[in-house]
Amino acid sequence: MAPLWGILKCMTVIDEFTRQAFDIDTRIAAGWTDVAIRRDVLGARPMTHWFSQGEYSPDSAARGPRHAERHTGGGSARQPHAS
Repeated sequence: MAPLWGILKCMTVIDEFTRQAFDIDTRIAAGWTDVAIRRDVLGARPMTHWFSQGEYSPDSAARGPRHAERHTGGGSARQPHAS
């Protein structure tokens, strides 16, 4: 039963990550700011943000797709721009 529990837990984490990625992309397309996206989708900054001087911050997760979109010619890192 333990291996099955681990698989189900992993699937739950992947599902949550996928939902957050979709929510971030949707809000970027709607014109939301990175700060507003981070607050709405990812919540408050955890202590790791402060101790790592922002290196391990949810701000990076909100800012990353927008940065990827600018540098790949459109579309997000998860869905490349169709040529």
